[in-house]
Amino acid sequence: MGFMSQLIVFVLVWWIVFFMMLPWRYTPNTQRQAGEDPGAPQQAFIAKKMLITTLITLPLWFGAVSYLKTVNFADPASLGQIDPTFCKTPPCP
Repeated sequence: MGFMSQLIVFVLVWWIVFFMMLPWRYTPNTQRQAGEDPGAPQQAFIAKKMLITTLITLPLWFGAVSYLKTVNFADPASLGQIDPTFCKTPPCP
């Protein structure tokens, strides 16, 4: 798995986690002015949510990339199995 593939996996996981983070700490704006969207939050906390998203995404991305590196995509029967050379000490599954 090359660098660009790993970057694409990171970006995809990051965006999925980010969209899951957006509703957290949502408080509707009760003092709306004319022309404001009624669903707009009082404070969005976007920078904090982006940081938390990155911290959540890093271990998920590392796990996904580690798994994808062990799978032999040339053999469809092995997609659910781990490469035997990955486990160095017995007992291995």
